[in-house]
Amino acid sequence: MFDILFYLVENFFPHGTLPDNETITRKLSDAGFEDEDISEVLGWLRGFNSVEDPNAYRGNLENSTGFRVFSPEEVNGLSTKARGFLTFLVDSDLISSTQREVIIERVIALSESQVGVDEIKLIVLLALWHQQESIDGMMLELLAARDESSLQ
Repeated sequence: MFDILFYLVENFFPHGTLPDNETITRKLSDAGFEDEDISEVLGWLRGFNSVEDPNAYRGNLENSTGFRVFSPEEVNGLSTKARGFLTFLVDSDLISSTQREVIIERVIALSESQVGVDEIKLIVLLALWHQQESIDGMMLELLAARDESSLQ
């Protein structure tokens, strides 16, 4: 799945938006991706639309002075480094608490066993892109940098 997501970002991010599902399906099929994998990714991407209005909880969540505790399902779905990276992004005001929740929901919706830092960076980028958030150069550089510890 992540191969297709990386392909989509590499090929469509510079254009600003994703094309319609028919065009995506055709492009991915032409690139050699399997129909089943394409359908899975399109369903997963639709999940960004099905997440409740991210602004609905913004007031309560953004003004909270509490801290985020990850559920057992979230701990199983996110590596320790990925959870730390998400916490860093929120603490640094690079993403909001509401955006973090959307990202975590999309991680849990994956069929992957556990998501690492590189994968969470991709999901963060997709979430911001989907919400049509402007992404400054430093944030883009942070998200594009590979997690060197995972390469060993």
